[in-house]
Amino acid sequence: MKVGFVYFDYPFGQEPIEILKTLSEKEGFELILYPVPLPGNDQAGVWSKVRRDKPDHIISWMLGGAHVV
Repeated sequence: MKVGFVYFDYPFGQEPIEILKTLSEKEGFELILYPVPLPGNDQAGVWSKVRRDKPDHIISWMLGGAHVV
C-alpha cells in the first residue's frame, strides 16, 4: 500500500513526517512525501506527481485556503 503525504515545505508542515516514517516501517506501507513550496499558490507540480504515483491514500496537511478543489 502507498500513502502520500502532501504538506507545506516549512517546519510546521513537516511535523508529522517522523511519525509517519515510523508508522510506515511498523505497518509496512510505502510513504511518499509531496512537499509544496510556500506560499502554496503553485501546486500543479505536486498534484501531477500524485496522479503519476497513484497512492492508495493521501494525507493533505495544509491550511484550508490551500486545498485544491
